[in-house]
Amino acid sequence: MNPGIGQVFYIGNGVNSSLAFQQFIAPTGATRVFFGITDAFGFNGAPGAFDDNDGSYRIRVGINESPNNPITAVPEPETYAMMLAGLGLLGLVARRRKPKTA
Repeated sequence: MNPGIGQVFYIGNGVNSSLAFQQFIAPTGATRVFFGITDAFGFNGAPGAFDDNDGSYRIRVGINESPNNPITAVPEPETYAMMLAGLGLLGLVARRRKPKTA
């Protein structure tokens, strides 16, 4: 990367091999800073370019999702009430169907 000869540089997905966020500084005079996702949340500027590099920038990108620890569903209280009512009705039907012994 050499701003003196007008090179453009590319930064990868924003995470290094130890899953820590990468940080970079665009040197004064660099042509443009390109991002892999130009539609990123909070991105203000023309697609493919962040600015004309009239200073230095520090950008941090992250995803707050943990696919290894999925969130389990918690039943609503109404679900428990319906389950208990259904079990009660099954018990009532079973009690009424018992054969009478003579």
